[in-house]
Amino acid sequence: MKSTLRIVCILMIFPWLLWGCGVGKRPFLMVQVCVRNSQGMNQLLDELHSLAASGHMRFSDNGAEAARELPNLGYRGHEREDGSPAINAVVIRADGMGVGASNLGLPGYWVGFGFSEGVNPAEAQHFADEVVRWLGQRWHVEALSAGSPSYPKVECK
Repeated sequence: MKSTLRIVCILMIFPWLLWGCGVGKRPFLMVQVCVRNSQGMNQLLDELHSLAASGHMRFSDNGAEAARELPNLGYRGHEREDGSPAINAVVIRADGMGVGASNLGLPGYWVGFGFSEGVNPAEAQHFADEVVRWLGQRWHVEALSAGSPSYPKVECK
């Protein structure tokens, strides 16, 4: 269980390592969302893409590529056995403000989100508040406290 939690934490931070959140900087806010089913996953990705377009931000989803690479990292999780697709998406602005979303290492239809500040912490907090509010209108959202393991506390249905 401890090694699984460690892998989950590593995989949650993985998108930020790829997209330049900044050396040594962690997301200032992390939440988990239950999107319930494949339709919810597709809706989430469509909405993240729209968020990027409307905010003049870059959108990328490397979920399929990341899922193919997990066995090369020695990871043998069973999270996608329910048919849920892998998501490893980033919506980010040139200055580093944005959000990463990933379900790698999380069970079923749970998706973890991490928010980065960029150069304006107040603007980033407003952005995060708006995104979390939007998520909460559609799905169950769990806030994670700093340093807590990112493993859901309730079943996703």
